[in-house]
Amino acid sequence: QEPKRQTHDLWTVKELAAAAGLTVGRLRQLLLAGELRGEKIGTTWAIRDSEARRWLSTRRPGTR
Repeated sequence: QEPKRQTHDLWTVKELAAAAGLTVGRLRQLLLAGELRGEKIGTTWAIRDSEARRWLSTRRPGTR
């Protein structure tokens, strides 16, 4: 199922956390651990749309 969101090239941590059913803090942990690729722009993480969709498609339901 496609996540409901505006179409653009980058996801925020908040958007991706909501789509994945995770907390913002847990998503930041995954970014810091390198389990999810993102770019830090100032103090804000940005995740490319292609990476977000790839990562979402590899997650098993209920995986935290």
